[in-house]
Amino acid sequence: MALQTIVCGTTVHIGDSVIIGQKIREGEKDRIQNFSGVVIAMKGEQSEKTFTVRRIAVGAIGVEKIFPIDMPSLVSVKIVKQAEVRRSKLYFLRERSGKAALQLPEKKAKQKPVIKTVSSEKKKKISKANENKQKSVKSSGKSGGRGRRKLSSKK
Repeated sequence: MALQTIVCGTTVHIGDSVIIGQKIREGEKDRIQNFSGVVIAMKGEQSEKTFTVRRIAVGAIGVEKIFPIDMPSLVSVKIVKQAEVRRSKLYFLRERSGKAALQLPEKKAKQKPVIKTVSSEKKKKISKANENKQKSVKSSGKSGGRGRRKLSSKK
């Protein structure tokens, strides 16, 4: 089972909302017709691979189209929204109607780790505190290392 595939140079995952541009010939003129919907399934392997896109048309009627990936009339694939799904086939969307059929949980963007920067004033305070600690250790005359300690005997 394929969870992602490359179509027209774009990586498409199951659950993505996409706009697919398909070249259509009417008489002698060519035009591009867009079909927008949610990718609900991917089937096949290598050159026989297909993906199914479902959209809700006027009157809450579901329309599905099956596109082969290497179809010559496919011009463009644009990803509108990515969803985080747990299934490889989203056939459960067929039973939903209206807005519920389009709502899938959005994929959370990976957050970069936040690197905290210390301001110059804080650096000065930290360096003064370190200097004060070093001065107090030197002035006390005691070594900072471990010395020989007397053991007390308790009876």
